[in-house]
Amino acid sequence: MKQKSEEEKLAESRKRKAYGKKYRGVKEKKKCHEVWSEIVRIRDGHCVICGKETSLAAHHFVTSAARSLRNRYDTANGITLCFGHHNHGVHVEASYAFTKKLVDIALAQGSLTQEKLDALLSEPEDSAEEKKKGREFFEGVLKQLQAERDALKQKKEAEKQTAQQTTLNQE
Repeated sequence: MKQKSEEEKLAESRKRKAYGKKYRGVKEKKKCHEVWSEIVRIRDGHCVICGKETSLAAHHFVTSAARSLRNRYDTANGITLCFGHHNHGVHVEASYAFTKKLVDIALAQGSLTQEKLDALLSEPEDSAEEKKKGREFFEGVLKQLQAERDALKQKKEAEKQTAQQTTLNQE
């Protein structure tokens, strides 16, 4: 096995350092996305197209790459799809009609309002300064998302207990 020269080792070290500077807050950003996705999936509970309750994925209405970080972690900017509908409807056969159908479903179920949709669509792109946001920004967003997730879990658990109690009372 060939040993790396000092120049190769130095070049790799520079790449690692540059990567770290370029992508500050990568772990926090990933965790924010995971919690955002969990909130959307808990809120909807099933694929809004077919009703499937397994292999769920959260999908952004307004793609974050095209807009802003503020939109990326807004739970109103998401809807739950099963793997098949997310992969095929969004990534393989992406169309305006499919996106419109998802928006209409979200508006009907109340997870998105017309005012919020208008705000998401009119949000300006992030400035160069905003794109440099690092760990502190994502830590703040993560705290907000975790609080929202915990509140949603408590609400869903209370609804489940109420439904069980109602069932018992009817028997």
